[in-house]
Amino acid sequence: MVTRLPAPAGPPALTLRLATLATDEIAGPALAYGPELARVAADLGIGVSVDAVFGTSSSEAILRWAKDGILNPDVTLIHSTGLTPEAWKAMGETGTTVALAPTSDAQIGLETAIPAVDEALSAGIRPGLSIDVEVTWPTTCSRRCGPCTPSSGCAPSTPPTGPTGGPSASPPTTSWTSPPRP
Repeated sequence: MVTRLPAPAGPPALTLRLATLATDEIAGPALAYGPELARVAADLGIGVSVDAVFGTSSSEAILRWAKDGILNPDVTLIHSTGLTPEAWKAMGETGTTVALAPTSDAQIGLETAIPAVDEALSAGIRPGLSIDVEVTWPTTCSRRCGPCTPSSGCAPSTPPTGPTGGPSASPPTTSWTSPPRP
């Protein structure tokens, strides 16, 4: 049973989603996204994150999901590399969202490992970024990419604060720090 809490003002800080895999060849039919898991997510009123979306078999699955009416804006496809133009068209037409995982795609060697930014934009999808396998990869930019420096494009470590802990009235100063490497 799911108990709904009152919605906070503004966007939610945390969302619950159903995690699935793209095809049964990855982890068997019980975890592969399809009508049954889509129904579970709909009954719970939650979105779906589909991992391991890459290649021909995922392209075929995407076309099947579109035909079955279970590809929609509540579905996020993770990776989305090596997909056919027809799959991208179906994703764009249904409002499906995409989370690209460029660091793990390259490390694991998924398809070409080239993030599908152009494909997503051509289909009318604004792609998001995924940290993907956070249990085996560092989850911060500085731990993945190196120390934070002004030239690396990292944001300041802390916003300036005044004596009472609120915003500072003085011009902001920037300190660049990086957490210790594991």
